[in-house]
Amino acid sequence: MKRNILLLILFAVIFTLFADRIDDIIQNSNIDVDLEDASALNLHTRVTLDVEEDFTYQRNTFYIKKILSYKGKKRYSDVKISYYPEYESIKINECFSVDREGNRIAVPENHIYDLDDQMSVFSPEFINRREMIINFPQVEPGYYIVIDYTITNTRKRPVSGIEHLQESNPFVDKEFTITFPHSLKLKASYKKDKSVNHKEDIRGIKHIRTWSVQNMPLIKKEENQPSYLIIGSPIIYSFYDSWQENASLKLSKLRPDSIPEFIPEIIEDLMKNDDSEDEKLLIIYKYMAKKFISKHSLINEIDFTPLSLEKIFAQKYGSERDLVALFLAFAKAAKIEEIYPALILEEKNRSLKEQISIAVDDFIMGLVIFKNGKLYIPGSDKIPYGYAGTNGANILAGYDNIKISEYKSQLEDKESYSYKYFLTDEQVLEEIKAELTGSLNLEMRYRYMHETEEKRKIWFNNSLNIQSAKLISGPDFHNFDKIDENLRFDYTLQYSDLIVKQDKFTYFKIDKPKIKLNVAKIEREYDYQIFSTVNRNENTTIKLYDKYKILNPPAEYSVEFTFNGKKAYYKYQTTLDNKEILIKRELFIPTGIVSKEDYPKFREFILSVQNSMNSMVFLK
Repeated sequence: MKRNILLLILFAVIFTLFADRIDDIIQNSNIDVDLEDASALNLHTRVTLDVEEDFTYQRNTFYIKKILSYKGKKRYSDVKISYYPEYESIKINECFSVDREGNRIAVPENHIYDLDDQMSVFSPEFINRREMIINFPQVEPGYYIVIDYTITNTRKRPVSGIEHLQESNPFVDKEFTITFPHSLKLKASYKKDKSVNHKEDIRGIKHIRTWSVQNMPLIKKEENQPSYLIIGSPIIYSFYDSWQENASLKLSKLRPDSIPEFIPEIIEDLMKNDDSEDEKLLIIYKYMAKKFISKHSLINEIDFTPLSLEKIFAQKYGSERDLVALFLAFAKAAKIEEIYPALILEEKNRSLKEQISIAVDDFIMGLVIFKNGKLYIPGSDKIPYGYAGTNGANILAGYDNIKISEYKSQLEDKESYSYKYFLTDEQVLEEIKAELTGSLNLEMRYRYMHETEEKRKIWFNNSLNIQSAKLISGPDFHNFDKIDENLRFDYTLQYSDLIVKQDKFTYFKIDKPKIKLNVAKIEREYDYQIFSTVNRNENTTIKLYDKYKILNPPAEYSVEFTFNGKKAYYKYQTTLDNKEILIKRELFIPTGIVSKEDYPKFREFILSVQNSMNSMVFLK
């Protein structure tokens, strides 16, 4: 009895001390940060990662956040914490809100949910991730939310990750600490400027490294801004010695050491004795695209030990890991040499030097097949042969002694169009022929390949978004069945108002080049990142009705913009042949980051490309 009473007294004392600490932080924090664009204020944040020698770890997160607006209320009333139940457990130590008068509002037990997250519902065979959702019953602007929780991870895999010290809302006081035994080596990178304070300490058998910031401003949202890894203040850390260690631990599990008897038998049925390696590779790719389905997995979390080849073959589906393993087994049976599994790292952050120097699992974007400088994704009839979802990235290919290398796709995004306009007295007909490569080919296949003709026409017409045009034929896709070819299709539009009569002038306006790059802002807070290559070739023929003559054909025109050693350009060339105007346009904009200092010139380049006067043909 006495023991129980003492425990109750101890818990009461601990709770009182914790409550006093919360009150002190709320009342006495030194706030000196701009709140104009903030929806919440991260008043106090402590994240501690305690790593053991076998790489099991506990991660404790404690924070006090002040809600500043309705947007903040909507965003933070439900706090979602993801974890992997196969090797992680989560404990909520404290969670409550504090109103404007300082009163604590407890979160009832029935307001804490433990559910499968959306990805697990989408692909339950290969994703086992859950969300602990804390629903705060009362949160208003001026209120505080307080959370303290611990995740225990027993996976025993070298720990790596990214912790951000600057995000979309400001931090008044944030501290991130990693503790680990002296026997382990930690690689870590951070921005060594005055905003980040870093210190190291030794406490018994543990090494302690801490990074902290005070009054760190928020990162404002801008179109095409680089990731927080580039423009923010991240701590990038890893206990992997190198990418060679990281990739070898994963990819060595995919080596096809033993092959079931049925695999050589299938290869014998599929192939001829005189097939070349390239022909064999295409045959295997087509076979797996037709027979198997790729199920989504989280490639930076999944165990790389594949299912048995017998099971994959029997069920006719698998994760990226499983289908890569099966593809490699088929390739070995076909005696295809020097073919390997490969990891693709995030394309958008490939300019980050830490992506090469620090092996972080979160950088991994995909698992594919590598052969002769090309990448392949097995198991889908929609993915073009030789395209792996990237125009260029850092990759790691092999089974062991793996080195990181730079990959550039031979199927880089490119779109080629042939336009033919037929001008009559009352209307304009436009015949369009198109050819797409890379992600553009992939996008069209995913959108239209397995739809009915009726649905294709409706969805395609809606996607054109041209109010003055009517789709009168097509789209006719000519080679959906040819997975190793660029996609070709054509369609015809009819316009009723494309010829404009204004005062003494009559003019005809062709479409401006389509560029999905927003340059509305005159000046920027951050650099401008071009995430996808723009590579567009157009050949336009305008056939005139006898009534019309050319008054002033568009002049030859070109403009360039250079950034980081890369060149973007737009070329426009016009020739006149009797009653036909022939216009050739080329637009190329490479991926990369345009500095905010160079942005005004880049904006000028884009606006000059889209200048309507360069797309007008005057008639009489």
